[in-house]
Amino acid sequence: MIKLPRHTLLFLTILALGLALRIYQLGADDFWMDEIGVARAASAPSVADALKIAHNHIMAMPLDYVQVWGMGRISTDEGWLRLPAALWGALLLPAAFLLYRDQMGTRAALWGILLLAVSPMLIRYSQELRFYSSLVFFYTLSTAIGLKAARDNRVLLWAAFTLTTITGIFFHLYAALAFVNTAIYFVAQPTGGKRSLLPMAGSFLLIFTAALLSVVVFGVLNKDQFLLFQYETPLEVFGRGLGILPPFNAPPAAYLYSAVVLVLTLAGLLPFRKQAPLVISLIVQAGFILGVSAWRNYFASARQFLPLLPLVILCAARGTTRLVEKAKSIRWERMPAGFPETTAAILILAASFLVLIPYYKAEKTNLREVSAIMETSWQPGQKIMITPYANVLVYDYYTPWLTDDLEPVQLDEAAADLAGVEFVLSEADFDPGPGFEKLNHPEKSTFHPQIVWERKSR
Repeated sequence: MIKLPRHTLLFLTILALGLALRIYQLGADDFWMDEIGVARAASAPSVADALKIAHNHIMAMPLDYVQVWGMGRISTDEGWLRLPAALWGALLLPAAFLLYRDQMGTRAALWGILLLAVSPMLIRYSQELRFYSSLVFFYTLSTAIGLKAARDNRVLLWAAFTLTTITGIFFHLYAALAFVNTAIYFVAQPTGGKRSLLPMAGSFLLIFTAALLSVVVFGVLNKDQFLLFQYETPLEVFGRGLGILPPFNAPPAAYLYSAVVLVLTLAGLLPFRKQAPLVISLIVQAGFILGVSAWRNYFASARQFLPLLPLVILCAARGTTRLVEKAKSIRWERMPAGFPETTAAILILAASFLVLIPYYKAEKTNLREVSAIMETSWQPGQKIMITPYANVLVYDYYTPWLTDDLEPVQLDEAAADLAGVEFVLSEADFDPGPGFEKLNHPEKSTFHPQIVWERKSR
């Protein structure tokens, strides 16, 4: 019988936990609008057609759509199409373990991947048909390899870093930001003699070329104009994106998780002088991401900052290790062996599940409910208002029989005239007025609720 080392067993247990939390209820929810844009690639006749869909989406890179197209050869079921995102989310844990172990040692690395395994923000985006989960994986793996390359300055490591980063870029452009971590770490290393800049310069040139190529070929910009903080406040954008705040409007008890992660992170930042390169790198990258959104007249969103979350958890893991060691140094009478570690693990798990339980009880959207209502209530020929008009894409996916005969331009909230409109399909913040009654009241907490309004009988 093979007896595995304790740290290997812990690693495998955490990996299994992380995978289970990402697989759980993976196909239970309908696709919401952003996912449907990607899901259409699964039904494309060819890879070329899937890439055409990618080319029409804002800053969408090709490999995510090729991946979805491949999955669609077997099934277009919600759970099946979301499966790669869940697997990328689970693969993040070994990638982060490499990074954390190299920077802090095995014990702190295990705390780090435990925090990542139960991170509500990472779990949410590991259950979404988007490119965020693969982005975080490639960014973290690239950073792990890049820091080793910066320290050892070996050509093979630089080649591996370059190849991993370029692959990540063609899932999402922000994978290139791993170079910022690498360059700052390289500069912060003690010199101890002359170090050649050529390998890093060559790596930068190749990564920059790949990033530029991806922007030129696939970098479609948004046509609409948004305020920078139109949908989320700065606190929500950074707090959620960096994994400190819950990823949705959670009940008050869920904010215990925020307190735990914040305390652990602050403990890991001390002494601040030693962590300055990490903090500088985070600020530079966050500023770049925010600047890109402002330049594109696009809105800032917490999900844009997801790749930086593992760096925050690196600090939290260091803080956890420090606090556990501090507790062990206090000579408490009759303290059982492993009591500080067990207490810390229970606290982390309990705090995260205060967020995860309401998350799993919620739903992304309620399109099947809307479809059932319209199937029994709507009659062909009755005029429908869909607002915002972009949601036609949503209804075209789940209720094509409803949108087949829609006029090229349906009403939306900019139009004041509702004459002849019998049904309004809207988001929760729209009210067509006293002449309509609401047909549905979503029972679950819904991230992107869709409401059916019917004109009152006279």
